[in-house]
Amino acid sequence: MRVAELDLSQARAEGWDERAVRTRRGKAVAAFERQLSRSKKEFFDERINQLCGNSIFAAMKWSSGGKRKGQSPPLVSEDGKVWVRGTDKMALLREVLLAPPAHTRRRLPDLHNPLSATLPDTPLRRDELRSAIFGQAQDKAAGPDGIPFRALRAAWSKLEEKLFVLFGRALAVGWHPKPFRQATLVALPKSGDRDPSLPRSYRLIALLPTLGKVLEKVVAGRLTGLGMEQGWIASEQFGSIPGRSTSDAALTLVHDIEAGWTHEQQLLTSALTFDVRGAYDAVHYVLLICHLHQQGVPLHLLRWILSFLSDRQASMRLDGEEGTMERVEVGIPQGSPVSPILYILFASSLHRLFGPGAVDPELRTVRLLSYVDDKLLYVASRCAEENARILAKAYDQAWRWAKKNGLRFDKEKKEFIEFAAARTSPQRTGSIELRDGEVKAVQLQSSFRWLGIELDPQLKFTRHVEEQTASAKRAAGGMAMLMNTQKGMRVADSRRLYIACIRSRLVYAAAVWWRGLTRVEPGRPHTRKKRGTDGVSRIPPDDPDTIKTNDHAARHAQMMNSAQHQALLRTLPAFKTTSKVALQVEAACPPMDLVLDNCLDRAALRLARMDHHHPLRARVEIMSAAPLVIVSQSTCSFATPPPISLDSTRAAVKRPYSTRLTALARKVPEYIEPAPSRLRQGALTLAQHPRVFIESAADWALPGGGGGKRFPQNAKSLEIFTDGSQLDNGRRVTGAGWVVCQDGMVLERHHQYTGEGREVFDAEAIALMRGTVRGLEVTCRLHASQLTIYADNQAVLHSLRSMTASSSTEAFAVISKSVQDILHLLPSLQVAFCWVRGHSNVPGNEAADTAAQEGAMRGEQAEPDSPATIISFATAARRSRERLQAAWQQRWEQERARAEEEGKVSDYMRSRLTPPTLRPSRLLALLPRREYALVLHLRTGHGDFSEYHHRFKHEDADTVCICGEIFTKLHPLRCSAYAYHAALLQDEHGIPLEVAELLGTDAGVQQLLQYARASQAFAANRTRATLAARAG
Repeated sequence: MRVAELDLSQARAEGWDERAVRTRRGKAVAAFERQLSRSKKEFFDERINQLCGNSIFAAMKWSSGGKRKGQSPPLVSEDGKVWVRGTDKMALLREVLLAPPAHTRRRLPDLHNPLSATLPDTPLRRDELRSAIFGQAQDKAAGPDGIPFRALRAAWSKLEEKLFVLFGRALAVGWHPKPFRQATLVALPKSGDRDPSLPRSYRLIALLPTLGKVLEKVVAGRLTGLGMEQGWIASEQFGSIPGRSTSDAALTLVHDIEAGWTHEQQLLTSALTFDVRGAYDAVHYVLLICHLHQQGVPLHLLRWILSFLSDRQASMRLDGEEGTMERVEVGIPQGSPVSPILYILFASSLHRLFGPGAVDPELRTVRLLSYVDDKLLYVASRCAEENARILAKAYDQAWRWAKKNGLRFDKEKKEFIEFAAARTSPQRTGSIELRDGEVKAVQLQSSFRWLGIELDPQLKFTRHVEEQTASAKRAAGGMAMLMNTQKGMRVADSRRLYIACIRSRLVYAAAVWWRGLTRVEPGRPHTRKKRGTDGVSRIPPDDPDTIKTNDHAARHAQMMNSAQHQALLRTLPAFKTTSKVALQVEAACPPMDLVLDNCLDRAALRLARMDHHHPLRARVEIMSAAPLVIVSQSTCSFATPPPISLDSTRAAVKRPYSTRLTALARKVPEYIEPAPSRLRQGALTLAQHPRVFIESAADWALPGGGGGKRFPQNAKSLEIFTDGSQLDNGRRVTGAGWVVCQDGMVLERHHQYTGEGREVFDAEAIALMRGTVRGLEVTCRLHASQLTIYADNQAVLHSLRSMTASSSTEAFAVISKSVQDILHLLPSLQVAFCWVRGHSNVPGNEAADTAAQEGAMRGEQAEPDSPATIISFATAARRSRERLQAAWQQRWEQERARAEEEGKVSDYMRSRLTPPTLRPSRLLALLPRREYALVLHLRTGHGDFSEYHHRFKHEDADTVCICGEIFTKLHPLRCSAYAYHAALLQDEHGIPLEVAELLGTDAGVQQLLQYARASQAFAANRTRATLAARAG
C-alpha cells in the first residue's frame, strides 16, 4: 500500500495520467484491509481457542474495550480553573483527596505503660504468617517494589524462616519497616453517575509493597478477632467482618420493616442513609491510637499501628506518568488489608449512641446499620412525622459525633425513604429536615440503591430485578465476541463463564428479595383459653398454616428466565429460536425460579451456621441439636434485641405472621447440627500445639506417604485406625469404625451407626473423634508415649488441621479439646494424626473399614431414623440439591405430558431419553464447539435444515441436498451420496442405530460425529465437502 502511495505522488509530480495509478492504489488498499481483517480474525480466533481454566474470566472484559490508554478528562478545581496537564491534575488530586485531617489537641498516650484493660502482647505464629501470604490473591497489583504475591508464594520455602524472624521481631517491637510505607497511588473513578471533571469523583487506591501487606494482613486478622471477642466491634457492623455480608445487612433491615407490618396497626419504618466523606483519609492517627488504647488493644499492636501510619510517602500514577515520592499526611491509606478494620474500630463508638444502650430514651428506638463507612439509621412507629423528627434528632447526634472525631458527612450522598405495606395509604412526610439540608423522600414508584440492592417503599423489589436482569443481559452481550454457533471456547468453559459472571448477578441477595412463587404463611398462635364443647377451658391449637401466592414473584421469575435465556443463547451454540427448555436442559441450568428457591435453601443453612450473636440469628429461633463439648470461645459483640417483634395477638389476625427471615428459618431442617464453635483469639488450634503433628498435603506427597507406617511400632506407641462407610440400598445409612492397635496387634475394635442424616465425611469425622477419645483413654491406662491416629480421608485431616470444616464441626472441636486436655496432664505424650491410603492392605485400616461397614449395616437392619435424628450440614446441603433436581425433573415430566396431550411434542423432547440433571453432560467438555453445535441442532431441530427454513419462511435458504432430495434434519443419515460411510451408524452386529440412540446417548453421539467427520454430510458447503470426501 505504501508503494501505491509513492506511485500516486510520483504521477502527480510528473503530470502523468493518475487513473491507472489510482486503480492500482485502490486495489492495494483493498488487499491490505482484507489481509488486516483476516489477520485480526485469525489472531483473536487463536486467542479464544487457547482460553482455558481461569483465563476465561479475564476474556469477559474484552467487550468493554479494556483499559483506556488515552488521557483522563480535565479536572476542575473549586475556583473554576481547568487543569489539563498530568502533573497539574495529580497536584489537584493530592490537594483535594489527600488533605491532612483536622487538627486535634489530643496527645498520644504512653504506648509502653499498659492500662488495666490492656490485653497482653502475643508473639507471631507461623500459621498466621503462612495464611497471610497464601490467603491473599496471587494476582494482586504489586506496589513500588514490583514484587507480586505469586513470587512470594513461589519462594516461600526459601523465605519462610527469614520472614518469620523479620516479621516476628517487627511485630514484637511494634515497627513497620519504612520501605513498606511507600505506595503508588492510582486514581479510580467512583461508581455511580458522577461528574468526571470533579476530583471527588475519584478514589485514590494505594498500591503497597506485597511484603508489607503480609504483615498488615497478620495485624488485621488479630484486630478483627480481638474486636469480635472483646466487643469492640458493633454487632450491626456488616463490613469486612467474617461471616457478615451486604445481604445480611439488607435482610436485617427488611425483617424489621416486615415485623412492623405484622401488627394490627401496621408500623411505618423510616430510614436515612448517609456516608462519611473521605472516611479513611479523614481519620487522625492520634485520635485513632487514643481510642484503641482506651479499648485495650495490646501495646505492641498500638506501636505497630503508629509506625504504620507515620512517615508515609506516595507517588501518583496518572495518564501513563508517575510522579515523585512525596510525604503524605493523611489518615488511613486505602488499599491495605488493615485499613477497613482500623476504621471500623475507630467508628464503633457511633453505634453506642443508638439502640437499647442509648442515653436518650427516644434514640433507643433507633437502630444503626453499617457497612464500613456506609450508614443507615431507621426507626418505626405509627406516625411518619414522629419518625422524621426522631431520625433528624438521631442524625444530629451522629453529626456531633463526627465533628468531635474530625469526620464529616457527605451532603450529597443521603437518601430518605418511608417503608409502608402495600394496599395501605399512610400519611407520608415526603421529606426530612436535617441540620445540613433537606432530603426528599424516595417516591412511591421509585427506589434507591443501598449495598447493591434496589429498595422501594413497598419492598416489591421489581426495580431491583429489572436492574439485575439488565446487567445480566449486558454481560451476556459481552460474550458475543467470544463465541457463536460455530466457533469459540468450549461449551463447558462458556457454561462456567455464565454461572460465575451472569447467573451470580441474577441471584445476588436472593434471600432479600425472593420469597418463592408461593409461601407457607404460619397460623397465628392462641394465647387465651376458650371453653370447649366438653366444658373444659383450654388454649386452642394454633391456626392452620395457609398457602399464599407471592405478589410479583411470577413476573420476577419471568424476567429472570428471559435474562437466562438470552445468556444461554450465547453460552450454547444454538439458534436464537431454540426453546428455553432445550437450552436449560442442555446447559444443566434449571429455570430461574427453581434456582432462586435453592438459593433460599442455601441461605437457610447459612443462617443455621451463623454465630448466635449475629443480628439475623438474634431475630429468629432455630431448633438445632444440643452441642457436644465446646472448645474455648468467647465473644462480647452481643447482638442487640430486635427493635420490633412480630405481633402474635389475635387482634392482628388479618395481618401476615411471617417475614422473609422467619420464612427462611422455617426452611432450616429440625435438629440440624449445632453451629460451629469459634476459637478464642490467640488460643492454639490443635495443629499449632508443639507436641501435636498433623500431616499436610506436602507430607502425603512424600515417598511412603499413606503407608500407615509413619512412626515405629513398639510397646510405648499406640495406633488408632479410623474409617467411615456408607450404604445406599434404598436408604442412605452411614457407619463409623475404629480399632486400637499396639505393636501390630489389634487390642480393641469398635463400630457405631451414625444415622441417615450424615455423609461419609461426617462418618469419617465421628470415627476420628471416637477413635481419638478412646485412644487417649487407652494411652493413659498403658502409659504410652506416642499416640498415632490414622484416617484414610484427607479432607478430614485437612479440616482438623485448619479447623475450618463445613460439617461435623463439633466433632473436630471435641478432638481439639480432648487432646489438649490430655497433653496438659501428660507432658511426655506425643500425638500425631496421619493419612493412610485406603484399601492398601494395611491391617489396621482394613479392620477399621470392616468395622465401619458393620456400623452402617446396623443402620440397614434398624428401623428408619426418628425425626429427631441429628442432620449434618453436608446432608442438608445434599438434600437441597436433590430437591432442586427433583423439582426440575417433575416440571420436565409435566411439560412433556402437557405437550403429548396437546399433540405438540417438540423434536427435542423426542430426542431426550433421560430427565434433566444438574450435572452437565461429558460432551460439553469433550467436543469442540462446532461439533457440539451439530448435536444440539439435530436434537432441537433448529439448524440448517429444510424443516427449519420452511417453518420460519427463509425463502433464500439452500434446502436441497447434492443428491437432489430435500435436505431434512435426518436426510444425511440415509442419503445415498454418503452411503460409503453408513457403516459408522451401525452397531457391532451391523444393525443401524435408532435416531433416539444416536442423539440421546453419549455413545450414539460419538458414532454420529464419526460419521459427520468422515462424510462431511452436515458441512455448510455440502457440495464441495462431499466431493472432497469422495476424492479422499
